[in-house]
Amino acid sequence: MKRFEQIHYLSWDHRNALLESFKILKYIDSFTEEEILNKKDFILKFYELDLLLHFRTEEECLLSRIILKHDANTDYVRKTFDDHLLIHSLIVLLKREIDAKKLKIVLKEFAKNLQEHIRFEERQLFEHSQLILSETDFIEIQKEILERYGDKYKSFSCQLPEVE
Repeated sequence: MKRFEQIHYLSWDHRNALLESFKILKYIDSFTEEEILNKKDFILKFYELDLLLHFRTEEECLLSRIILKHDANTDYVRKTFDDHLLIHSLIVLLKREIDAKKLKIVLKEFAKNLQEHIRFEERQLFEHSQLILSETDFIEIQKEILERYGDKYKSFSCQLPEVE
């Protein structure tokens, strides 16, 4: 199903997060201890500057509207919240003083869970939302997203390829 334009910003965030997850899973085993610490610092900043805004936007703009629909699959909403909580928990672990070996394990777990979560949202949650939410809902969602994101993506084209 083609992704509605009103939620392209959320999918664009997903794209960026998937790229970071991919880099971790592909290269972390070859990282030096210093590179692992640098990746940890990068992920913590990424979480603070991007993921928190993204999660909050999904929860307040999209999930809240799904809950209001009588034919909504609330299991999707529960899974999204559970996934967000798990990712928050992995960030708590990343903030702890742990050795590079344990840090590598937590970074891999973070990347794996973030990838699975994004795939779930893109393939199931967003598809479901596009089936049950109205055009008015999506116009309101887009307005709220633009208010929250400001100029974050103004210099980029957030047009995404059609998903089959």
